[in-house]
Amino acid sequence: MTDGRGSSVDRTWEGRSEDGQREDEHMSPAVLAVYNQKGGAGKSVSTANLARALSSRELARRVLVLELDKQANCSLMLGVNPSDYDAPMTRVFEGAALADCIVQIDDRLDLVPADAGLPDVVNSLYSMRRREEVLARQLAEELDGYDVVLLDMPPGQDLLAVNGLVLATHVVVPVRMTDANAVNGLIDLQDFLAELAELEWERPIALVLRIDCKPLTNNYKALNEALLEMGLNVSEHLTRHTTLVEQSVTTGQTIVTWQPYSEPALAYVQFARELDRLLLEVAV
Repeated sequence: MTDGRGSSVDRTWEGRSEDGQREDEHMSPAVLAVYNQKGGAGKSVSTANLARALSSRELARRVLVLELDKQANCSLMLGVNPSDYDAPMTRVFEGAALADCIVQIDDRLDLVPADAGLPDVVNSLYSMRRREEVLARQLAEELDGYDVVLLDMPPGQDLLAVNGLVLATHVVVPVRMTDANAVNGLIDLQDFLAELAELEWERPIALVLRIDCKPLTNNYKALNEALLEMGLNVSEHLTRHTTLVEQSVTTGQTIVTWQPYSEPALAYVQFARELDRLLLEVAV
């Protein structure tokens, strides 16, 4: 298959040995932009929890998180204080080696934290040649050691978001099912992705994550029907409305690690399994 840039993609994720390690080391990573243009849509929470679940012993994926949201909530949930580091994400855009900017979270999970300089990066991108592709160019030869790269995307449609989408192979969209305006946001997102596709950067939506659900409410039912009518690949599972996820954020942990047997933690593990299965199908 092709990666949306016209180049061939060869992914050979052949499975795991009994100790959970990859049996076939040759692969190209799936690069997933966790994106919703709306602020407060659960992007960072979803990115951090998917990272933990995909890199767990069960799925054993080698995961890199690139944090493009200057709020750095994803870093904090992964136990990292970005202020302890020297502007790692900005340095990636400036051409620093990825290895010099990574914070290792555990044996299978790495992170490049966001930093306060990212707004300046956006300003500097406007003067660059092929400004939409700067991040993809900088990382072109740097990602092959990973199975999955997760982009914690900023809200909106600025050049930082465009650079993330150009780097990505697919988009994962968290949708708060308590949000009455979620459908309008998804329509805008589809229009934005269609504009990128016209510029030869086609980035399909791999999965819509249904989060913060109140299944008995009329709003949930209407939104659920709308998602299906839009023809999107909607997650089989969902997280219910609960304060546990918010509490995990304040503890500086993901719900997957803080309360691994709670309902939202198990839901994020199921999301990761769904994504893992989808990516295996893409790789064939």
